[in-house]
Amino acid sequence: MSEKNTRLYELGFILVPTTPETEVSQKVEALKATITGAEGTVTSEGIPEFIDLAYTMEKTVGSKKSSYSQGYFGWIKFETAPAMLEVLKKAFDANAELVRYMMIKTDE
Repeated sequence: MSEKNTRLYELGFILVPTTPETEVSQKVEALKATITGAEGTVTSEGIPEFIDLAYTMEKTVGSKKSSYSQGYFGWIKFETAPAMLEVLKKAFDANAELVRYMMIKTDE
């Protein structure tokens, strides 16, 4: 999908630390499936690493609030049309496995 109307973006993410290490790759594959489902093409990725966070982060799912001081940090670079970013944002906001994420426009 290297058409002129697409741009390169990077998704930086932190997965909840309660994810079993054996399931981390499945969670990343689910994130990549979300991207490809929104007409995106994954170009590269960084294998998530278990890290201590600089500060405690909170996430509310439903009516339950959880605090995290650790998580699996990884990144995915992908190409998609700018119009698809809102679709991706809604999907990532609804993903209970993500403590936090950030999508930025980037260069190769």
